[in-house]
Amino acid sequence: MSSLLPSPRVAIVRNYQTQDAWGQQMLDSIADLAHKSIPHASIHHFQPIEGGDLPSVADFDLIILTGGTLDLSEVEILPWAKEMIEWLHREVPAHPNTKWLGFCWGHQVLARAFGGTIVFRHDGALIGVESIGLLKPGRDFFGGSQLLLHKFHKRVIGKPPEGFTQLAERWEIMRSDSNQILSFQAHPELDEKISRGILDSDETYRASVGEEATKDLERLVALEHDGADTFHRVMKWALC
Repeated sequence: MSSLLPSPRVAIVRNYQTQDAWGQQMLDSIADLAHKSIPHASIHHFQPIEGGDLPSVADFDLIILTGGTLDLSEVEILPWAKEMIEWLHREVPAHPNTKWLGFCWGHQVLARAFGGTIVFRHDGALIGVESIGLLKPGRDFFGGSQLLLHKFHKRVIGKPPEGFTQLAERWEIMRSDSNQILSFQAHPELDEKISRGILDSDETYRASVGEEATKDLERLVALEHDGADTFHRVMKWALC
């Protein structure tokens, strides 16, 4: 069992490119939250979007796929993303002792790798803390009826992937029937500072929600949320 290892090994695969401060802050948040739950975890970073290698799956107990901006609703996608989808489809079943965790784009690429489709939201971008209604499998897993989590996305799962159970409404959280994969359309790793940084660096998000809703963005990203508690529960699933 991977939980018996003296130093569980975690790979964070970054799927976005930016020189803005929020990019590093998001990586630091994931690592910090992981260490709060598993202080002795060994964390390693990978950047396939910049031509770096993907992790050697056998070397890791948990692989975390970050958010990103590449449009996975398109049939033709960039080579690095196509390679990742092929890698997921091949490596997940080949390494049953490795757990996989996806956030936002990571959630979507996992869905696409196993037969799902991605579509644009009819109502435009969704930004800020929002309540996610849990279905019975999700209530059993998280111990409550809802989660308050940061969201920052324009696209969602259209058709769900094969071999997954829906933990939340609209496939916003899903777990593979093999219990290897858990993924969120939301961002348990986000906080107000990171969300504000993304908004300030990318005006397209403000524009995409419409003029009337723009004035609410500052309030929505400042709301209290369950990100840290949710991340802790996920790390117990992954490594404890």
